[in-house]
Amino acid sequence: MAAHPVVVVGPEFVLPHALDLIITKKHWTLNSGEFKVKDLHGNIVFTVEAGDPFSMRPRGIIRDAAGNIILTLRLKRSTTHSRWEAFRGSEDAVASEDQLRQRLLFSVKNSSVFYSSNKLDVFLASNVQENVKDFRVKQGFFERGCAIYLGDGRANSILIAQTLENQSLKDILRSGDVYVVSVSANVDFAFITALTVLFHEIHETSHRIHETSDSAAAIDAANAAAANVVVNAAANAAAIVAIVNSSPSC
Repeated sequence: MAAHPVVVVGPEFVLPHALDLIITKKHWTLNSGEFKVKDLHGNIVFTVEAGDPFSMRPRGIIRDAAGNIILTLRLKRSTTHSRWEAFRGSEDAVASEDQLRQRLLFSVKNSSVFYSSNKLDVFLASNVQENVKDFRVKQGFFERGCAIYLGDGRANSILIAQTLENQSLKDILRSGDVYVVSVSANVDFAFITALTVLFHEIHETSHRIHETSDSAAAIDAANAAAANVVVNAAANAAAIVAIVNSSPSC
């Protein structure tokens, strides 16, 4: 448990006791479908919905139970690491990109340039140099969830939240995927919700890229095999013709 309150989105999202949340989703990505976040009594806490599906910049919008937009999650283009940025409120409420930058709360990036990395680095907006990680998200065993740490995730870090996929609740709720998020006392649960959603977004993007790469490799291998068959057949035909031509005529 954190010794001091961890406030990123707002103090109204910090409780003096631990909190369990249930996150359900029907689709894989922020560009299609939505996440629902409920407490153990079934009350809606947040909804996370896609932005404009026709936009070239994927984004997600987090609303509170009253429907107010508290966070906008936006993929930053032209970066070597898959980097998402979280802004306070709606990006449609500001007149320019400069004004939007003033609302930046934190950014999340893959710890490696390779999508297969199982760690995310989290930096608060005040950490301009990003020499030290403010938080780290690490994938759990068997890819079933993640752990969120205050610090860089090493021995001196503090575990502040955990996420685990729950198959039993998935069967009961008949939902696409169900995750239970356990948030420690004095930790901003809106911040933890955003990190959990972004972790699964980046993780699933990694899976799709690998599946696409595997399919492309399989197609290339099949094409190469077919080309070899054609080459071998042509060589065999040429050899037969050469034998026939070299044979003495009757």
